Amino acid sequence: MPLVEYKLIKIQEGKQRPPWAKEGGWFHHPSKHTFVAWVEPQPRDWYLPDTVTQFTANTFADRMVEIHNIQPMPDPTANVISAEESVDFGPANTVYFTSNTQVHDWALTEYNKLLTQYGESTDE
Repeated sequence: MPLVEYKLIKIQEGKQRPPWAKEGGWFHHPSKHTFVAWVEPQPRDWYLPDTVTQFTANTFADRMVEIHNIQPMPDPTANVISAEESVDFGPANTVYFTSNTQVHDWALTEYNKLLTQYGESTDE
């Protein structure tokens, strides 16, 4: 699978995404300090560390639920509410997922969108 979980690498000037991660920085996991990135699919003529977690649709969705349980995730599929309609003290125009099932279902769709965007098959 070309979607992977990674940590930033330390360089003299600070931190950066590993050079094998072509696109990324998505979906920060606040307790693991990891991100999601896309890498080129097999065959590769370069080394991808064995310790890098390569996602399936379900492991990606499970990770997103884990993040949601630490830090509630905004629901990008929800109808946006106006500041006048907001009754809580959270940011206006933000609607959050209300269940792990919602997060999981959204994440499965997001996984397939990312694979399609980078020209990969969504079949497992």
